Amino acid sequence: MRLILQPMEQATLRARGTVRVRCLGGTLWITGGDGIDRLLERDEAAELRAVQATHLSSVRRTRQVDFELEVRLPSSRLRRAATAIAGLAGQLRQFL
Repeated sequence: MRLILQPMEQATLRARGTVRVRCLGGTLWITGGDGIDRLLERDEAAELRAVQATHLSSVRRTRQVDFELEVRLPSSRLRRAATAIAGLAGQLRQFL
């Protein structure tokens, strides 16, 4: 998922799985969650285990930051989601 934060804008990320953040342009400040601050510049990435809220901010006053988020759910959640989807697909087949 691609996101943009305007100059000095911030957002809060809450995810249960591992989140990969990749900066596409600008400077992205990541703080919270594990208590470690990170600054990402263009083409830099970080893996976050977001148990608590993680805060993302645009650092520059005159430039937006462009970044991507990729969330990887824990395997048990993936199995439950796949099972639920398969169940729904089976129910839909009855109507076709």
